[in-house]
Amino acid sequence: MWSHVVVSLLLAAAAGAAAAGAAPAGAGAGAGAGAGAEPYNSTAVSRCIASSSAGPPLRVLVAGCAAPPCRLPQLQHAEIDIAFRAPRDLESMETVASVALLGQPIPFPLGAAGATCAGLQGAACPVRRGELLRYRLRIYVEQYLLVGIGGHLEVKVREGGAGGAGGGEDLFCFSVAVLIGSPQPLHSS
Repeated sequence: MWSHVVVSLLLAAAAGAAAAGAAPAGAGAGAGAGAGAEPYNSTAVSRCIASSSAGPPLRVLVAGCAAPPCRLPQLQHAEIDIAFRAPRDLESMETVASVALLGQPIPFPLGAAGATCAGLQGAACPVRRGELLRYRLRIYVEQYLLVGIGGHLEVKVREGGAGGAGGGEDLFCFSVAVLIGSPQPLHSS
């Protein structure tokens, strides 16, 4: 409850700064670690700033975004495809995310999407050291993240603890500049 109040206050302050002509948080972010990655099917990301010393994964693709800031549609899911190599044998993994607005990191609740093993594509836990893994993260962009607000989304995957308890060593962490966009019309197939 309180986190939503804090987020709302930070978002209102950011909206005021944007209206006054200030650049949104994340504007002008560089390619960082993504610069040497394959030029196709990748989004430029950088190392995490505050939440982890772990490096970025091999490749990240935020759906519909080659160059940040990436638009995340409010009240809809955003998809992030991540390629990484398991640094050691792993029984379980978990994903943790935060969004930094006005320099303040705020936890980004992932719910069931935080179970990294459930998002692996063509693989399953446990995984072996050196295994190349593809992970799809689907995050829901909540209403309290106001349209037009910019910031940095930090995503880290860490080793799951014994019995599924979290808190293990970080496997990778990346940061990407984001901008909350208007909900997109849903297309029927």
